[in-house]
Amino acid sequence: MEAADRSAQWLVAYELSQDALEYDTGDADRIRRLLRLSGYALKIGRTDSAIHAAEEASGIALRIADSRAAGEARLREADAMLLLSRFDAAAKALDGACQHFEQSGSAALRADMHALRGQVYFHTGALDRALDEYDLASRHYRSAGDLRGVARVIGDRANIFQRVGDFGAAESCLNDVSDLAELLNDGALRARTLLNESSIYMHRRDLDTSLDRLRRAAALFQQLGEYRGLAKCVANESILLSLAGQNDAALVKLSESSRIAGEMGEASQLASNLHQAGIIHMGSGRFVESHEAFESCATLAGDLGLTPLKASAVRHCGSARWCLNDVVGARHYFRLAAELQRATGQLAELALTLVQIASLSMIEGEVFSAQPCAEEALDLLVSLGDSRSAAYWRVLVMLIRCEHARGNMKKALFIAGEARSLAGTLGKQITSQQALSESLEYIESLFTSNPIAPIDEGVLLRLEPGEESQAD
Repeated sequence: MEAADRSAQWLVAYELSQDALEYDTGDADRIRRLLRLSGYALKIGRTDSAIHAAEEASGIALRIADSRAAGEARLREADAMLLLSRFDAAAKALDGACQHFEQSGSAALRADMHALRGQVYFHTGALDRALDEYDLASRHYRSAGDLRGVARVIGDRANIFQRVGDFGAAESCLNDVSDLAELLNDGALRARTLLNESSIYMHRRDLDTSLDRLRRAAALFQQLGEYRGLAKCVANESILLSLAGQNDAALVKLSESSRIAGEMGEASQLASNLHQAGIIHMGSGRFVESHEAFESCATLAGDLGLTPLKASAVRHCGSARWCLNDVVGARHYFRLAAELQRATGQLAELALTLVQIASLSMIEGEVFSAQPCAEEALDLLVSLGDSRSAAYWRVLVMLIRCEHARGNMKKALFIAGEARSLAGTLGKQITSQQALSESLEYIESLFTSNPIAPIDEGVLLRLEPGEESQAD
């Protein structure tokens, strides 16, 4: 018999929980029911309802001096803020939860607090701090006997290692999660682990193994009625097809993911798919279509409160305009993206945007405007402990261009030495080996009597990490 749709089950539970609020028997009972309602609302993506229920529960808990319940309510609020990518608000809610848990709070709630704080740090680029929080969360989950919680934060650690290109460490983490999934006989956890494994193989460019893991994950999600996970699997298959150069087939697969997401009301997946469509069109040289997809993504992401996704879409709008030789339009979009990224603390993304603004300044002969942007980008990445990524490489290339243009050859040579050392580790992180080769050739030419033309934006875009696959 076909498994019932898990999302539909959560929706029914949410509606019943709403009805039950009419019959609470006192403050403590209402807090309990509000927290349960907030949890169900998070499961079905109704973040506004989750926040409203959590805030009401927090208000009652403070009135009756129930610190534990007040802290738990702030955790639910933080969880909802994370779903909305409102990282500053999430951090503030977690600070409030921490204060309440100083008076009362179980190991399980403390674990949730550290896990959520780790996600805030992860999404804002503070990866070392995120690892520290995940370690604390794991310790509390083990103390509480919550192996599923342990598995979640091990998976979160895998995401960090994947982001910095340490795929061996990421794979080791996922092996541990897989063992826990077997021990717990948890099909959903097993499916999410396969999805994450697929992402690792994708970044390693082992596309056949990635596809195998992806299809196994999709089969499990479908069997469990987890159509949200299924939509992500289908979207990731689109990314695999694009990496294999099958862009038309990738767009067909992306449409299939959007159909599933649309049937489930998963607007955030639809927004993500529009972003991926923009990437595919850009890779095919269809810059007008790329710009349209990114514009649609930015609009939908803005409506959903997904500011980081909106900022990324706006930045890519600038890239598309640049490829269409619309420098004025490109600068407009880059500046708007930078404003959004500053507002939400997306420092790693802000660094990339600043490099693109610097590139435009160089094209217009404004070297003295370009260099401060490149230097700020470098400072941001260093502050995040990021000195091994393709983003860092892009900053180094820009600084070499700036110093060379200003006649500071000694400084340019010094930075070129650092870039050369980094180049050997970048192959596993970037989308295009050819792009790395072209940028190395460009740096080389600066120090000869026959410099070639500056790298164009299409090459620079291919130096960015490949479109990140989605995990649950």
